[in-house]
Amino acid sequence: MMNVNYRTVFILVIVFITLVFTGVLSAGFLGENDVFSIDWKFLTYTVISIFSISMVALITAIHRLFIKPINAITQAIEQKAKDEHSPFELSGMAGEVISLNNALFNVFDAESKAKAQIKHLAFYDNLTGLANRRLFKSYLGSSIASCARNQKKLALLFIDLDNFKVINDHYGHQIGDRVLAEFANRIKRITRGTDLVSVINPDESSNIARLAGDEFAILLSGLTDTMATVSVAERILESTHQPVEIENHKLYVQASIGIATYPDDALNADELIRHADAAMYQAKTSGKHTYHFFSKTLSKILQRQRQVQEALRTALLNDEFYLEFHPYVDSKEFKLAGVELLLRWQSQTLGNVSPEEFVPIAESCGLMKEIDAWVISEGCEMLSDWRKRGLPPVRCSINLSASELRNRALPAFIDACLKSHDLSPSDLELEITETKLVDHDDRTIQVLEGLNRMGLSLALDDFGSGFTSLNQLVAFPVHKLKIDKTFIAELNDKERLFKIADVILMLSRSYNLSATAEGVENIHQAHYLSQSGCQYLQGYYFSEPVSRQSFEAMLAKDNRTLPLPSASITSIDSGTTCRTY
Repeated sequence: MMNVNYRTVFILVIVFITLVFTGVLSAGFLGENDVFSIDWKFLTYTVISIFSISMVALITAIHRLFIKPINAITQAIEQKAKDEHSPFELSGMAGEVISLNNALFNVFDAESKAKAQIKHLAFYDNLTGLANRRLFKSYLGSSIASCARNQKKLALLFIDLDNFKVINDHYGHQIGDRVLAEFANRIKRITRGTDLVSVINPDESSNIARLAGDEFAILLSGLTDTMATVSVAERILESTHQPVEIENHKLYVQASIGIATYPDDALNADELIRHADAAMYQAKTSGKHTYHFFSKTLSKILQRQRQVQEALRTALLNDEFYLEFHPYVDSKEFKLAGVELLLRWQSQTLGNVSPEEFVPIAESCGLMKEIDAWVISEGCEMLSDWRKRGLPPVRCSINLSASELRNRALPAFIDACLKSHDLSPSDLELEITETKLVDHDDRTIQVLEGLNRMGLSLALDDFGSGFTSLNQLVAFPVHKLKIDKTFIAELNDKERLFKIADVILMLSRSYNLSATAEGVENIHQAHYLSQSGCQYLQGYYFSEPVSRQSFEAMLAKDNRTLPLPSASITSIDSGTTCRTY
């Protein structure tokens, strides 16, 4: 309940009575009433004196009741702005002012807490408590500027967990989040080591960050040599030797680390992060669970990748892609049974670019979806054209990129292409590289099952080069195995009794799958595979990849047994006679 200041109220009452009395006297004087017949000068002085006293009393009351408390609160607010942790301190104030002071303090305290929470959400990762990418980039930029002024070096460690997706898929995202939080704690403990004081400020919370997903970064400043950087990297790798124990699960998480330094490898924050990221991928390519420094060789690779990526963005518009045709035959009579469509790119600026080079880049920058759609549309259009021209029917095999395996719209798109060209699903076969199917998820299975329901044949390409387990052969709706050419080359070794191609053929029969042998280069391999029950053969012994014109000439021949005499078709020398992807 508000306390009443009776002294102030009394002053106001006296002022009010005085003003009323003054008004009455004034009215009587001005009205020249006989009741108030008073001396002119005396009355004037009296009115002026009473009015002056009343105004002084009124101003005093207003100052005491309003102006003085407002000034006190204003000073308290200014002090609060200077030190947001200090409370309002008012002394000698009335109860109303103290109550208002307390209310304002509560408002400012709540606002301060809300601002702190908003700041934390904006600049820190909620799961690990580490700095986020935004704060880390800002801190990295200021650190680079400081090193430039002081002529010092710094190093950036870009860390990515190996096969973390497997943990998320098998144990769920809640377990995955706890693994990430534990890994972040291990990084914090490592960087608090006493021998790292020179390169990591223990009071600084911005030099360790979770950039995204399972990507982390550590900034080491004030470097004189690379030994401190190597020490941190080795400690991080060593910390992953101990499992993360969660809900009776012992989970082993390893990491790959890329390292880039200023000013040797980059001169700004974005470039330093990009180069450390590239070095990390180089570490993964080298076998994972290791660290790799950015190098000049890697810089050239990155420059080439940027050139390829830039040229890819206009390749479709400039009609730079084309198809080659690699026939395959049945193993009994060596007659043409189908053809694999191979994607090729003749860039206007870069010349002939190998699929092994441009396909991963197209997938990484999101361009492969459009390219895949072009191949599928082009294949359907050619099949329709051949049928109209009276050429014999032939099945076309089309390679699917990894990105398309998660594209839920793919079955509907292929169905629309088939219907628009009056084709049936049996006219197409889709090939999926085994190595790209290893990191499958539920969405991949849904896409494959949708294609299977349409009646499309699905082939597992390069089989044996990946890590497909036997239970995955049951889970995937696959109809054909394409034996990797590495195992076909082993057939030339007559001294070797154990041949992996025989094992794969046995698996195909066990799972009621057909098989195609890739890389058949001589008659010995062809006869061996035929006698072993391999249904289809593909390789240079029968035909190298040829142009559309050459393949159409092959289709038009009455006798389509391969290999044809070398003069009967015009093959092309592409320089890269590999498959599409």
